[in-house]
Amino acid sequence: MFQSLILTWQALQFDKAVCEALSQNVKSDAVIKGNLHTYRFCDNVWTFFVEDASITLSLGGKKETVLADKVKIVAVGAPT
Repeated sequence: MFQSLILTWQALQFDKAVCEALSQNVKSDAVIKGNLHTYRFCDNVWTFFVEDASITLSLGGKKETVLADKVKIVAVGAPT
């Protein structure tokens, strides 16, 4: 059980470090277009299923577009 608590703590520290790095170092935009098939909200977690998706990423004036038949987006709310 103690090892499980250590792994949980390490995972939380990793999540915190990734969120901090993304908020400070990433200066890009993303646009997602498609047909929203399903969405749900449970336990402060949003899940979106998008069909026929077009994802455009912009960074430093350069744009890349990726097309996909299906995309799953999971977003977890930050604690306040």
